[in-house]
Amino acid sequence: MSLRDFIEKHGIRSVICCFSGGRDSLVASHYALSILKDSDVKKYVCTVDTTVMVPCTIPYVNEIFKNVFEPLGAECHILRPKRSFWDMAKEWGLPQKNRRWCCYRLKLEPLYDFSKKLKPMVAHVLGLRKSESRRRANFEFAYWDQKHEVWKLNPIIGWSSQDVERYIKENNLTISPHYGMRIQETCICGAFTTKSTLKTLRAHYPEILKRFAELEGGFRCGGSAFYVGRRVYARELLKQKTLNEI
Repeated sequence: MSLRDFIEKHGIRSVICCFSGGRDSLVASHYALSILKDSDVKKYVCTVDTTVMVPCTIPYVNEIFKNVFEPLGAECHILRPKRSFWDMAKEWGLPQKNRRWCCYRLKLEPLYDFSKKLKPMVAHVLGLRKSESRRRANFEFAYWDQKHEVWKLNPIIGWSSQDVERYIKENNLTISPHYGMRIQETCICGAFTTKSTLKTLRAHYPEILKRFAELEGGFRCGGSAFYVGRRVYARELLKQKTLNEI
């Protein structure tokens, strides 16, 4: 069943394209809006500023809102959590792979709160793909989220990374500058960071590391901001000089 047919069959009146600033959500959002351009369904694009984003992300998002999504008939919004990442991290500690409190509090909750204001039925369009991980390999095109009373739609669930790149080129879409820096995620809470990402942050965005170093200073147990096979301290990263500084 096509995306448009599914929406009509289930009486969906409000569609939110969830745009993180990444490639997959860019393509999923553009693809869905293109299909629904002449539909009567109300169309939105929402980006959640988690308050710990790669600094180039929000300017890029605003550019895509203006030049890509709004011309396709979407109403665009930047949402924010009730409390900042920094405030929550002081209280709960930094997120870890097995303790990702950040995902719901920073990303999902603002979307669900926004959804409650819209005409039901509501559907969220996501950029998930089966090939991304084992967990997502079993995901389907659509499923009903009973708890939050929204449909979750995955229009590019079966696409490969090559399909995504082809779509970007064919539709002349611009990807976020963070990819050119070899940063893979727009949110840098630290749960899934890599050594290369930390080096890039040190070189381009030392102010972010300074905030993480401030958090470290408040930890009674002397914990580190990051863990990449071993503890990595933000304060130690800041001591390393970049080529520009040398």
